[in-house]
Amino acid sequence: MNADWLRDFLTRAVGEPVAVKQVVVLPGWFVELKSRSEVAVLTGKQCGTYFPKSNFAALTTQLIDWIAHQLDQRCRDVAPRAYAEI
Repeated sequence: MNADWLRDFLTRAVGEPVAVKQVVVLPGWFVELKSRSEVAVLTGKQCGTYFPKSNFAALTTQLIDWIAHQLDQRCRDVAPRAYAEI
């Protein structure tokens, strides 16, 4: 599973256990939950209520920064284009 791979990658990269939950977010869609699954399916608006209720421990600001850095290094394969030169 991708969640297992990501958990193992982040745990090794930051040097402490990182919990990972599979989530699919569909912004702008209506999602009707029919049953429970290993993968949470949410609308963009449901994220604000779903994650605070999860059983995961709160992440420190430092751990969030480390995780973001590792994901940025692993996933960014193009230069940011927010401020393209004119």
